[in-house]
Amino acid sequence: MAADDVLAVPEFFETPEQIRSEIKVSQLTSARAAKRVQLTIAESLNYKRLHPHLRGSALAKVDTQLHARLAAPWTCLIVVLIAIPFGAPSGRRNVFVGVAASIFIGFAYFVLQRFGMALGTGGYVPALLAAWLPNLLFGGVGVWLTLRVR
Repeated sequence: MAADDVLAVPEFFETPEQIRSEIKVSQLTSARAAKRVQLTIAESLNYKRLHPHLRGSALAKVDTQLHARLAAPWTCLIVVLIAIPFGAPSGRRNVFVGVAASIFIGFAYFVLQRFGMALGTGGYVPALLAAWLPNLLFGGVGVWLTLRVR
């Protein structure tokens, strides 16, 4: 990069890193943020580092995105915990009941996850609770059902 390629504008105090971060988060509308995770962990932490006095809905959006990204890998363990009791042989129920129940539970988990994202993004519940509630609730139910299997 030659010295002629740089344009110095002393009126701007923002760094290119801050500008990129601001563009990424400003494109994140509440509706898009509530549907799925849009920011990486690094982007969320970087935005919080660059904006230490962040408050209100912007903080709720960024925090919910961060905690949802951290909670997402645990979904695999939760699915296994729920699947173990339904996969255990039982002479008391029909195979169709197990399949139908597991489809219903998967759908309920998905709905609760999206509902939590919407509540957290809107600032109605803390971001930590919004992102982790489906995992905690269904994980607890999965452990309880697994302990009941004989």
